Amino acid sequence: QSTWGFATKEQIQTQLSRFFLSDFMCDAIDNGGYVEDKRDCPHVRAAASVAESQLTVEAARRALETPCEGCASAEENWCCYSCRTVLCSRYVAGHMVQHRQTEGHQVAFSLRDLSSWCFACESYVISRETEAMRIAFYVAKFGSLPPFIDPCYTDAEVSDDVLEARVAEAQSAYPAPRPLTPNRMHFADEPADPAAERVAAEGPDPFAGSDNVLSSGAGMPNFGHATAEAIREFADGPETIAAKAREVAALLRASRCAIAVTGAGISTSAAIPDYRGPRGVWTLAARGQRAVFGVRLDEAVPTPTHELMTELCRSGRLHRIITTNVDGLHAKAGAGDSCIELHGSIFRERCERCPHIEIHATEVRGAVGDDGRRTGRVCARCGGAMRDSIIHFGESLEARFIEPAVEAANAADLALALGTSLMVQPACGLIEPAFRNGGHLVVVNLQATKYDRFARVRVWAKTDDFAAALSAALADE
Repeated sequence: QSTWGFATKEQIQTQLSRFFLSDFMCDAIDNGGYVEDKRDCPHVRAAASVAESQLTVEAARRALETPCEGCASAEENWCCYSCRTVLCSRYVAGHMVQHRQTEGHQVAFSLRDLSSWCFACESYVISRETEAMRIAFYVAKFGSLPPFIDPCYTDAEVSDDVLEARVAEAQSAYPAPRPLTPNRMHFADEPADPAAERVAAEGPDPFAGSDNVLSSGAGMPNFGHATAEAIREFADGPETIAAKAREVAALLRASRCAIAVTGAGISTSAAIPDYRGPRGVWTLAARGQRAVFGVRLDEAVPTPTHELMTELCRSGRLHRIITTNVDGLHAKAGAGDSCIELHGSIFRERCERCPHIEIHATEVRGAVGDDGRRTGRVCARCGGAMRDSIIHFGESLEARFIEPAVEAANAADLALALGTSLMVQPACGLIEPAFRNGGHLVVVNLQATKYDRFARVRVWAKTDDFAAALSAALADE
């Protein structure tokens, strides 16, 4: 605390709420007067032009651990935006003020409350250039993404309304999707095929008897959708999917840094149930039922979507795959280091004491310890207890995975969200920098998501159907 200042995570979240919830404005008080955050500070861009490189999470962590270079104080330090020098504030010994006077560097970043100050403008500043720096410091300080990600600013504010308007015309160029029946066998407005329905044998309609708020079954918390309407699925026709795939192919060709964020929906064709679909784990749990797995997890094979993502990484079209899935299918598809498994993997075992991990060919199962997560094996490096790597609700993500994910997200100008409900933080927030930085978002999912209004291309389809169409579109170049 003495190194990082006195601001707690809760205090910073409160300040961020003031900064960004109400048109991303705050009423900052300085020297007893009202200070409005400056949105068009020219000195920020000048400082960014001479900065060595974009700040990484590791560099932010080093800055947080560095005392003032002038007096070794750790009470209230700032980081120069131009040269990354760490110096104390005017309320300590004023070394950052002196640095500004001798070096002419006008913008500094507070390591205490993560705000940016321009000495020349005498104002706090909010800008596109400082956003990546704020996110990097927040992750370094608290190990997670900030609760509010500031929309980036160009010459004028880019509000959510503006972002929605930019994609509304593009989305309206296509016909509306059609609702599917709960078992996904056909469109709801078409006659059913009785034989196909019998073959499907997928159990009772999860919508039957309730159009209202879903309650938890068997005493379990409801991690799924809150209403039956939110569970409903929709699909585009084959021609629409093909047309949208051609548009996404063009975006991929034009992109300098594209990422894919994948969820459980890309593994359903591997006989692994999703979480929030009509037959999903949480959907059925809310009714006291259990989802059916058609295969042992460690025997599942990659789907066409997994295969295409690996191919795109190998060809350089895709920079990173970021997944919340723990089934290890991206790894089986050969994605290697291109894939970041945020929530762990059933094949990965980790040491409680040191960073050592081991990869197994079969599922890692915890059985001992207070939480039942230890495997009973010991670390080959330090002798510490080994445990499974799965991240459960309420647990923190490992820094070695969230940090590169954040850095990839900040650099992205195109984000593909495939088979994910985009409901779980911090993973869902990783798609935001792309479309807020002037780039694009593509969402492929059968259910509606809260990010649909920001999507340049919104595809209502099974991910494998979209993957086949996208592969064909890319082959036509």
